[in-house]
Amino acid sequence: MSRSLRPEKRGQTEPVAALVAVAAVCLAMSLYAGYAGDALSGTNDRSVEETALDAVWTELSEDGLYTPGKNSLRALPRRAVPEGYHVRVAVENPLGERQVVESTRVDAHGDGDPGPPPDDAHTASRPIPVVNEELPGDVNVGRLRVEVWQ
Repeated sequence: MSRSLRPEKRGQTEPVAALVAVAAVCLAMSLYAGYAGDALSGTNDRSVEETALDAVWTELSEDGLYTPGKNSLRALPRRAVPEGYHVRVAVENPLGERQVVESTRVDAHGDGDPGPPPDDAHTASRPIPVVNEELPGDVNVGRLRVEVWQ
């Protein structure tokens, strides 16, 4: 049984054909991703109040804590609240009975108090760590609440 000196060509593909196949698969994936992105672009699960809640917490939190005397809601930058909406932001500290540590209201133009929110205002809230002003090392669980209306 002698072996031939020439290698067998079974199971091999020409390099050009392999490159064309890879290019075709990449093109197909790109077209699908583009179509899916266009078709699904209008589906956003985040509402205005949830977006405002995240933006307000990003501005207020310092090292992941809210310190009432240090992080004032009144100094909240305009970029933290949605444009064209009236907003009420409150930090509640549920020690014993629910008390509001601090709150502020901003009108749609950012230049005044729009008054109390209506009953149909959209509300979002989340628990936050609130530093106790009397005992600086003590941290209580508070609640950041954002109400948004037009």
